Amino acid sequence: MARVVVTGADGFVGKPLTVALADQGHTVLDLGPAYDVDVTDTDRVRARLSALAPDLIIHLAGVSGPMLHTDKPEVVMAVNAVGTVNILESARRMGGVRVMVAGSVSGYTTGTAQDPRPASVYGVTKRCAELLVGVYRSQFGMQCTAIRIGSVYGLGRKTAHVLDGMISRALAGEPVPFAPAGWEPLLHVSDAAALLAALCDVAAWREQYDLVTTPASHQTLAEMVCELSGSGSRPVAEDPPIYQWPVQFDIRPLLHDVARDHAPVALAEGIGQLLRQRQRQAPS
Repeated sequence: MARVVVTGADGFVGKPLTVALADQGHTVLDLGPAYDVDVTDTDRVRARLSALAPDLIIHLAGVSGPMLHTDKPEVVMAVNAVGTVNILESARRMGGVRVMVAGSVSGYTTGTAQDPRPASVYGVTKRCAELLVGVYRSQFGMQCTAIRIGSVYGLGRKTAHVLDGMISRALAGEPVPFAPAGWEPLLHVSDAAALLAALCDVAAWREQYDLVTTPASHQTLAEMVCELSGSGSRPVAEDPPIYQWPVQFDIRPLLHDVARDHAPVALAEGIGQLLRQRQRQAPS
């Protein structure tokens, strides 16, 4: 079993991931909270990782979505891009340390299937992370990989998600608007944790993996939210899609490499969890 550092261990994906890793028998190590170890602080990152002496690093820490720090693009770029290169370079200098970097489907939100592009500074930083992984593999022969993580949903998410507005409207008995041409590359948080943990046991990684288990149209999401809410709300086609998602994300290479059957959380179950939580939180 390995000594695994998880950056962002207190985050939405990081928390269940640390549990999954421990269940597999790994020794889970925490880089530390941002106020103690700033990933943009090169010397601090190197010193901390050297002291922890990991076999493997899963780098999740960073600005976690395009909705955050929209007025401070320099912060997004520094934390996500500089932070990633600091992790990779620290691992290279230690030698023999494998690194798994969190990319994102947000790097592929506009353009065409032949030329997909990011539509936000956040998306640019995630494409940058993928490119950095490629450089460290080709130039230094490092064992590292970039994981294009999907639109993660589930209990505990603190940032905005397309399901939030749908659920709020449905529980209020209001029409639930959806984008007729929109779709969402969904991934339940428990599936994210389980499959990232499973990748730790893969001996030789590909350069990139897609981690999207449940792609669904916005119409399907709206219809399911309305039905499961029991409020009598109806879906209404009116909003244009925010993102085009011109590419299809393929999880099959990841499932092949982890060599296990994985039944993802059913969409109805995942949405049902969110609805039940919101209903419990509603004032009586």
